[in-house]
Amino acid sequence: LLTDLLAEPGATVLSSPVTGGGEAVVVLTASRGAVVVDGLPALEDDRVYQVWAMRDGVPVPAGFLDRNDGAAELLEDYRAGDGVALSVEPAGGSAQPTTPPLVVLVPS
Repeated sequence: LLTDLLAEPGATVLSSPVTGGGEAVVVLTASRGAVVVDGLPALEDDRVYQVWAMRDGVPVPAGFLDRNDGAAELLEDYRAGDGVALSVEPAGGSAQPTTPPLVVLVPS
């Protein structure tokens, strides 16, 4: 998955520490995006890490992280130019973030 994305022309890689612990890396291309995390704290069973596509500053639901470490997740509903944010949400997710983002990665 990641090697395919990295091989695409114009692939952009962004990384940042995550508030509360861990690291997030995103790979963005003209048609797809993926997020990889490492070292995120475990959450209570009633909470999930939700991924957001940041479209013109507006968060759009883009999926969930299945694990806290090393999981590469393709973004749902990704469009060229989107950034990525991560927040902690109630199990099942939210239509809009209910907590401040733990990390926001936006291409310049």
